[in-house]
Amino acid sequence: MKDAEEIKPLTSARGIAAVIVVLFHLQTTINELCGRAILPISFETDYIGIISDGYIAVDFFFVLSGFIISRANRYLFEGNLRPNHYGYFLTKRLGRLFALNAATLALLLPLEFLKYFSSAGNTPAFADTNTIGAWFENLFFVQTWFLGHGPSWNTVAWSISAEWAAYILYPALFYILVRCPAIVLALVVGAMVGQ
Repeated sequence: MKDAEEIKPLTSARGIAAVIVVLFHLQTTINELCGRAILPISFETDYIGIISDGYIAVDFFFVLSGFIISRANRYLFEGNLRPNHYGYFLTKRLGRLFALNAATLALLLPLEFLKYFSSAGNTPAFADTNTIGAWFENLFFVQTWFLGHGPSWNTVAWSISAEWAAYILYPALFYILVRCPAIVLALVVGAMVGQ
């Protein structure tokens, strides 16, 4: 199976969006370093709109990723929806997500155990959102699905959970949408925008 050629400018735009999201999540730390005069006051994120409004880059990243993934994998689902193509697609996606997520959770687990021996922090070990059950939900990317605990352990991984759900649904949705008349798609999109 051959993937479509990469569109480097779009991949670069995704990278820029990812950096903006990281900076958005680091706002508190950046502002604290500015307050301690470690960084210049001009770095305060209150003055840098692209960082203080960086959450918008998540939507941009998801939309652009959807386009790139559709372009790269459309050959798998244009003809028929075959289980082996579906498995190949999910295996590729999982390969990009699982290792870093598992490594992060593996690092966070002993840190949670350290709470038994430290008075640092306000939350006791394995309490609130950081339960063992929530750890496994995070490991399998289902923490933000229906009965999950929501963002926990690695809180920013909520987006990976949403991304995994989209990957599971993508092949069937793509198969249906490419066969749907354009007028029906236009009406559906119009109804969604009108909400």
